[in-house]
Amino acid sequence: QFIVGAGYRLVDAEMDKSILIRYPYGTGETTQLFSSFVQDKIQLVPNELYLTLGSKFEYNTYTDFEWQPNARIAWIPDGKQTIWGAVTRAVRTPSIIERNLTQVVAATPAKFIAIEVNPKLQSEELIAYEIGYRNQPTTNLSFDATAFINKYDNLRTLESAAGLPIDADILGVASLIPRNFGERTTVGFELASNYEVNKDWLLSANYSFLDMDMATTPGSTDTSATSEDRKSPNHMINLRSHYAFNDQWEMDNYLSFVSQIKGSTGDSDLNIPSYYRFDAKLTWKPSEGVETSLVGQNLLDDKHQEFGSSLYSVPYQIPRSVFGKVTLRF
Repeated sequence: QFIVGAGYRLVDAEMDKSILIRYPYGTGETTQLFSSFVQDKIQLVPNELYLTLGSKFEYNTYTDFEWQPNARIAWIPDGKQTIWGAVTRAVRTPSIIERNLTQVVAATPAKFIAIEVNPKLQSEELIAYEIGYRNQPTTNLSFDATAFINKYDNLRTLESAAGLPIDADILGVASLIPRNFGERTTVGFELASNYEVNKDWLLSANYSFLDMDMATTPGSTDTSATSEDRKSPNHMINLRSHYAFNDQWEMDNYLSFVSQIKGSTGDSDLNIPSYYRFDAKLTWKPSEGVETSLVGQNLLDDKHQEFGSSLYSVPYQIPRSVFGKVTLRF
C-alpha cells in the first residue's frame, strides 16, 4: 500500500505593537511551508508480518529543510494478538512569536523582564521509540499494553541576554532570549482493557505512568527549565461505564484518579494534591437526529485544582458543574 502527497501553506501576518510588545524586524511577515509525505506498507509475510516505512518532508521559512521519518512493524501471529513497534522522528519548528516578537512578561519593583527574539532559533527534535501488545482472548474482552521512550533535543530554554530593543520610557529591563539548550527523556507505559459485559453494557479501564527527566546543556543559565518535569502527574487511572437502557436512553459514568503534582521550592502553585474525579452523563434520543443529555462534572467535590498557573494568572480551581445539552443532526 503506497501513499504519497504534498501541500503548500502561505501565511501573511500583520501585527500591531504596544508598549509591552515589539517587532524588531517589522510588524509584517510572510511565511511559507512546502510539505510532502510518502508511506509504503509492505507485507513481509502474508497476513502476518507488516513493515511500514514513511517520512514527511518540509521546507519552511525559518529552519529550511526538515524531515520526519517513521518506521513501524506489526506481527499478527493469529487473529487474536498483535505485537508492534515503531521508531519516529518529529520536530517542532519555531513560531512567529519566538522569531519576531519581543514581549515584556513580568515586572519587579526594580526592573521589567522581557523575552527577546532569536532569528537563529532551531527546531526542537524528538526521537520516539514505541512498543505495544494487543490481545483479544474472547469476542467481548481485549487488552492493550504500550510502552515508550522519548528523547528530546534542542528544546527551547530562556537564557540571559543583554540589550533589548524597546521604548526608552521603559527603563531597567532584564532580557531573556530563547535558545536550544534543553534536553529531555520521558519514559512511560499504558495498560488498557475493554470488557463488553453484554450488548448493552461496556466497561473500560486504563492506567498510565509517566516519568520525565529534563536537563540543560553546559553553559545554560535557565534555572527553571528542569521544573517542567514536575508539571505532569506520574500516575493516572481512568474507569468508564457505558450502559444503554434501550434505544433511547443511555448512561455514561467516568471515574479517574490523578496522582500528586509536587513542585520544587518556589513553585507553590505546582503543589497540587492527588484527586479523584467523577463525571456522569444521561442521554435521551427521542427521535432520529435529536439527542439531549444531562451532564454532571466533578461531582465528588465542589472544586479542586488540576493545573498550575499560566502567564499573568493564578492557579484556577475546577468547580463542580451541571449542564444540559441538545444536539440536532440533519
